[in-house]
Amino acid sequence: MVRLTPNYFLSVRLEGLASRTVAFREHVNTRFPQFAPLLNDSSTYHLTLCVMHLPDDIAIDAARHKLRLSHKLLQEYYPDKTPQLEFKGIGTFSEGRVVYVPPVVNATTERFLDFVRAIRKVNLAGVQPLPTAHDNGEEDIQLHATLMKIKGRFYVKSTDRRTVCKVIPSNVWQDFIDYDFGEYSLKTIELCSMLDPKEADGYYRSLESIDFDSGNGKM
Repeated sequence: MVRLTPNYFLSVRLEGLASRTVAFREHVNTRFPQFAPLLNDSSTYHLTLCVMHLPDDIAIDAARHKLRLSHKLLQEYYPDKTPQLEFKGIGTFSEGRVVYVPPVVNATTERFLDFVRAIRKVNLAGVQPLPTAHDNGEEDIQLHATLMKIKGRFYVKSTDRRTVCKVIPSNVWQDFIDYDFGEYSLKTIELCSMLDPKEADGYYRSLESIDFDSGNGKM
């Protein structure tokens, strides 16, 4: 059986998070410069709602159409105001290869998770779902904004040799275990490409979007 590789995903940008991660990024750059290459580009901070494999233009057009149809879910779940999520602390995935900021668990977050489950059903209909490394199924969605990630083989230099580093040591991030990364209004859901060149602002190429405040899709 051929293993499908994700090439598109639904995302919600976290534009304001960049300014609240300055202290974390400076901490890594000054105290642990050998791990600085693992820092995510702050212009790409986002929440991933789902990932998918779209093999051709027909599948891409269908995905764009399904996202536009999701406007009805926005009206159902958020008829009056956009959701606001608060981010605090640090978490890890993949046995320490990923360091992320989680949203605070509260009623607002639980409501948003219900919305994500609903939008997944619409947008993954007819598409083979591709679980991320961090989700354990539809009922256990792990919302997160990635700060650092080991991709492939990563080497750390010592005085006389290079060694393979398989995890990001806890002392790199533990000073921020209770750090308040702020609260943000979620504005837009976008169908993004993982493989295309990034946009001028550094974010992923967006093929379609719907806005929480208006629900109007943009081409």
